[in-house]
Amino acid sequence: MNRKSLAPLLGFLLLTAMTIGCGEDTSSSSSAPPPEVDGSPSESEEEADGYAAQAQEDLENTIDEERYAAAQTTALDLADHPFRVVDQLAFPFADENGACVGFDLDGVVSDSKESDACGWEDYVSPEGVAGIDNNLAVLTPLFDSVGLGQAFLYLQDSIESSGFFLLFEVQGVDPELQDGPIDLVFHVGGGEGLIGTDGSLVAEQTLCIQNDSPALPADSSWVEDGWIHARFTELVMPFVLFERVYEFRFLDARLKGKLNADGRVTNGIVGGTITLENLLELAENGGQNQGGLFETVQGILKPMGDMPTENGACTGLSSAFEFSSAPVYVYPDSQECDRCGNGTCENFESCETCLVDCCPTCGDGICDFFPPTETVITLDESGFSPSTVDVLVGDTIRFENTQTSAVHLVCDGLMDIVLLDESSTHETVPLGSGAFSCRLLEEDGIYATIDVEDNTSETCQSCPSDCLEGC
Repeated sequence: MNRKSLAPLLGFLLLTAMTIGCGEDTSSSSSAPPPEVDGSPSESEEEADGYAAQAQEDLENTIDEERYAAAQTTALDLADHPFRVVDQLAFPFADENGACVGFDLDGVVSDSKESDACGWEDYVSPEGVAGIDNNLAVLTPLFDSVGLGQAFLYLQDSIESSGFFLLFEVQGVDPELQDGPIDLVFHVGGGEGLIGTDGSLVAEQTLCIQNDSPALPADSSWVEDGWIHARFTELVMPFVLFERVYEFRFLDARLKGKLNADGRVTNGIVGGTITLENLLELAENGGQNQGGLFETVQGILKPMGDMPTENGACTGLSSAFEFSSAPVYVYPDSQECDRCGNGTCENFESCETCLVDCCPTCGDGICDFFPPTETVITLDESGFSPSTVDVLVGDTIRFENTQTSAVHLVCDGLMDIVLLDESSTHETVPLGSGAFSCRLLEEDGIYATIDVEDNTSETCQSCPSDCLEGC
């Protein structure tokens, strides 16, 4: 199946909701009235104050317990919230004991390299299940060494602001969450999502489903012990990273996730087999005009095959990713979802996702390409230098603190607060266009402005009429 170059990653998704049973009313009664006072006036006043304080505390406890009981019964009705959007994706890592999340894709437990046809030992899951296939976890620690240290950031940004959302529609879950079959359908959403203060997609917002969404039903899906499970013969998920579209194809895709009363899915895992051939195709796409990237990825991927595909033994890469999802609404089918063609290149559009809006010069015979650059901004006693910079999406911005003391730097909408020690540097890569203001917390009235424009580079994929030669 298809995966992607190696930098960002894939991920995906899912879904569901459920109901939780109502607990007994645990509200406590207020204290009994005070007995008759038989002491001095001062003692009576003190006792009265004590009883009043106890009564107030009992009342507050009663309110808290009533709120708690109400919260226990505030579970989303799945019939009204069938859609789930993937809001968090994470690369797999083996823990300190060598355990890793994933699935037994081949039904074989390879407890040593010698016992496996491809020379790869299986993992054990954190729960102790043997035979876990997930060779992607072997690659994860290598990201930094090949210059992909920000891959985790790229992956999450592709979920939050690329204009492509991974959605699952879940129908048929028993209100009491009884074990049994359900209906699960994969959709691709579009448009701009609302992001909360924690940087994640806001739950229960309304998203639209892409006009060309696959609406792919799972081959089988069911609930078991409070977990949702699904299997697909093939699952294709699109991601937009640095203005390019990547489609990851998973063979024999599987997913599971814990259903929660608030409608979220946690502890989610999705996995399957991706063919090395398609991974290299995606790497070639991502490495266009970036000398050496494709060759580097090719050298890393070639020996990683651990699963059979129609191309032969050891020609696929087992993979699994961790995810969570939140309940959302969707617009009706009559709602136009794709904004491509409105004459505006939205921040989540690019040459590849919307040629007509974002690369109107395609067809002029010139292959426009704007390679990534690095811009340095120094911080000294007089402030930022330069104080205004113009960059493109995907460029690197490096801040250098040349002062003799540490400073706190923040760029609203671009990056959170960063501590820059004396003579230290910090790099950031804009993933979306816009104007961003930077400042130092230690100084008032000192600002820098970073204007980020879309990178309208044309490639073989986005504009073959101009760029096909030499690709």
